[in-house]
Formats: sequence, C-alpha cells, structure tokens
Amino acid sequence: MAIQISSAFDAGNIRVVKQDGDLIDLEIVTDHMSDFYQWFHFRLAGAGGREVTLRITNCGTSAYPHGWPDYRACLSVDREDWVRAPDTNYADGVLTIRLTPETDVVWLAYFAPYSMERHHDLVSSVAALSGVGYRSLGQSLDGQDIE
Repeated sequence: MAIQISSAFDAGNIRVVKQDGDLIDLEIVTDHMSDFYQWFHFRLAGAGGREVTLRITNCGTSAYPHGWPDYRACLSVDREDWVRAPDTNYADGVLTIRLTPETDVVWLAYFAPYSMERHHDLVSSVAALSGVGYRSLGQSLDGQDIE
C-alpha cells in the first residue's frame, strides 16, 4: 500500500512537497487570509510497520522558529489519546519526525487538536446549564462565532 498524507479535515494543515518512498517532505500552509504559519495537523496512512521519515521543510521561517528546538510532534492512533513522538529533531530550519507506526493510520499535529465539533459540544453542554446564558461576541475572519 502506498503511503498517503491527508489534511482535508477540520484543523488539518500540511502540504506534500515531495515523496520518495518512505521519505516525505512537507510544508506547513499559511493560516487563512494570513502570512502566519506554525500549526500542522495531518493523517499518515499506509505506513503501518514501516519506518517513515517526515521532513517539514519550512519551519525555519514559521511564526515562531525558536519554538522548534527540543520540540516533539504529537501523534495519535485514535485521535483521543495523544503522545509525543520520541524521534523528532530540528536542524537547519527542518523539523524531522521519524516513526514506525504500529497501525496503518496515525495522526500527527503540532499539539493535540481541539476540533470545532468538540468546541460546539462544550458550548452546547454549558449553555444548557441552569443560570448560564449564551452570547456570541462576533465572528472570526472565517465566519466562526466567537463564543
């Protein structure tokens, strides 16, 4: 099975630049309507039992490049429990993540994501409590309510 990278989901963000077998070069995409970028979140599929090297090549020009030294990527197999990838290295503007996933699908992110669905669940459950009122303060640049 060929290795696939996907970020076409809520809070997904990465672009495949080059793929040569189990070596994949990636770039973080800028935030919506912005030149800012730091966040990545993507799914790696088809790599179960294979040693994979993921290189995020544009970290040196991210919003906060001093945050990459000693940083370790987050990963999850179920999107509930997140751990730090032990073999994460930053050098010369490139963040390198080496892993051998035990399963065919693994999720990687800058930090454990908090999806908009989870946010909506929290707001709904709190707004339903006695004595609590709901208010939207406005909207974000992409039209999401700021609650």
